[in-house]
Amino acid sequence: MLRSRVAIPVTALYQAWQAAGLPTMHRALLAQVDFDEGLLESGDVSELERLQRSAWAQLEQYGLAHGGQVHPDLANALRLVVEAGVEYWAFFSLKDGPQQSVLVVSNGQDALRIVLTQDQQFVLEPVRADEAPQALVGALPPTPAGRGNPITLPEEALQQKRQPSYEDTGSFMQQSRPTSTPNDQLVAQLNEIMSQPRTGGGQLFSAKRDHLGRKQRCANPLTYIDTPSGRYLAAKSDGWLRVQPADFGTLARMTATMP
Repeated sequence: MLRSRVAIPVTALYQAWQAAGLPTMHRALLAQVDFDEGLLESGDVSELERLQRSAWAQLEQYGLAHGGQVHPDLANALRLVVEAGVEYWAFFSLKDGPQQSVLVVSNGQDALRIVLTQDQQFVLEPVRADEAPQALVGALPPTPAGRGNPITLPEEALQQKRQPSYEDTGSFMQQSRPTSTPNDQLVAQLNEIMSQPRTGGGQLFSAKRDHLGRKQRCANPLTYIDTPSGRYLAAKSDGWLRVQPADFGTLARMTATMP
C-alpha cells in the first residue's frame, strides 16, 4: 500500500493497472487520452507504443516501477480499488472547467483516495479508512453552504400542473379558479435556487459489498450545485426530494449514509 501522496499522469496509472493484471477499470478513473485513433485503426501501433514507453519512463522516474515491474506498493494500492468493500466516488466540475473525479476505496483497514485533476494527473493518497466519506468531500472544490432552510417535496409536486378543462369539470367557472397546493411556496423557493447561475456542481455515489461479496451500488446518488449564494445538496428517496444548504459536514454525513 502507498505510504505517501503521489501524482502521476493518467497514462502512467493506466500502464500500471494493465501491468498489474487488473480487470476493468473503475468508471471514476476513466479519462480521455489524446492519441491518433486513425493510426491505430489502420494498424499502426507506433503511437500506442510511444505512449506505453513514456508511461513506463514516468513510473520509473517516480520510483513506482523498475525493470518492467510495478512497485508492490502501487500494485497493492490499485488492487485495493478492485477488492474494496466500500467505495465512494464523485464526478464534479467548476464552471467552464473540465470534468474531474475522485474515488475513495476502503477494505476497513486501508483506504486510498485517487483524484483526477484538471491537468490530467491522478493524485493517489492513503487516507483513514474510518474517514472515507470525509476524504471524498475534501477533494471537492471548497464552497460555503447556501442560504435558507431545507426544502422537502414529493417529486410529483415538481411536475407541471395541468389546468382543469371543461371536459374535466363540466364548468367554465371552475376552469378560471386559481389552483394551488401547500407545496407551491416550497416549489417557488426551489425554483429560486435552481434559477441561480451555476458556478460548479457534481454527483456523489457509493457502493458496498454484501456478505456474499456482491457489489451493491446506491440507488440514488447525491447531487450538489454551487451558486453565487453557496452550495446546495439534492437527495431523492422513496419519491421525495430534499434540497438543503450543504457545508462540508452536511455533505460528508449524507455521503456516509447513502443507501
